[in-house]
Amino acid sequence: MSEQLIDISDIKLPKGLSKIPFYLEPKFFEFSYALFEACNLRCTFCFEGHRNNKVDIPALYEVPQHIFQNLKEDLEKYSSIKDINLRFWGGELFYDALSDEVFAAYYDFVTTTRNLFELKFPRVEILFSWLTNGVFTKRKRVEDLVRFSKGIINFSYDPINRFSTENQKQTMIETARYFAHNMGSKISIVLTKDNIKKFINNDNQLVNFHNMGYIIDVNYYIANINWKDLIPTDDEIYEFLKWSVDNRLFRMKVLERIFHYYVGHYLGRY
Repeated sequence: MSEQLIDISDIKLPKGLSKIPFYLEPKFFEFSYALFEACNLRCTFCFEGHRNNKVDIPALYEVPQHIFQNLKEDLEKYSSIKDINLRFWGGELFYDALSDEVFAAYYDFVTTTRNLFELKFPRVEILFSWLTNGVFTKRKRVEDLVRFSKGIINFSYDPINRFSTENQKQTMIETARYFAHNMGSKISIVLTKDNIKKFINNDNQLVNFHNMGYIIDVNYYIANINWKDLIPTDDEIYEFLKWSVDNRLFRMKVLERIFHYYVGHYLGRY
C-alpha cells in the first residue's frame, strides 16, 4: 500500500460521496504547453489574448529543454512515475497558413524530447497529445506528424461562439471524420450557457462524434470578459449531463467518473 499524502479517514462527507485518497507515489503526470498564440479562429469564450500572432520558430526548438527542466525534479523525486502525457496547443497548431518550417520544428522537438527522457529516465513513457480546432485542410502533413510522434490528436468543438462561418464548422467536422481512426482521440467541448442550449435542443454533432468512436472531454467554462453571458447555472449543467445519459454518450469522461463513484463501476458494462 502506498503512503498517503493526506489522511482523510476521519473526515465526514455527505452520504454517497466517495473519498478519493491522495498518495505520495504518483504514477502519471500530465504537462500542458501552449506553443504560441497565433490562431485562425476567435472563439468568444477563449481565455487567450491573441496579442501575438507570430510564431517564434527558434523558440519551438527550445521546447524540449523547457519540458525536461520542468519535470526533472519530480521525476527524480518520484520513481513511481511511469507515464507522462505531454499536451500541446496554441493558438492553433495546424492551420493551413503555417509554414513547413513550423512542422520541421515539431518533428525536432518530438525527437529531442524522447531522447532527453530516454537518456535520463528510461522508465518513463511519453504520450504526445495534440489539441486542434480542426479547421485545416492540409490533413496529410498533420497525420504524418501524429503518427511520427506515436501520439493522439484531440479536437475542440463547440456549436456556438467558436466558428465564424458554416464553412469553418464543416471543415472541422470533415477533419474529425478523417482522423476518426486515431484510437484514444477526444472531442473537447466547453460548457457555456449557449453551447448547452444548442446541444440539448438541436445539435446532433456531439452524438455523431461519439458514434465515430471519439471520447468526449468536457471542459467547464473558465470565465473571461464575457462571463455574464456565457457562464451556465448548475441546473443547466445538470440538464446537459442528463441529456448526455439519455443519448448514451458513455464515452464522455465526466459521465464515466460519475458512474464509477456513485454506481460503483465504469460505463463499459452498459
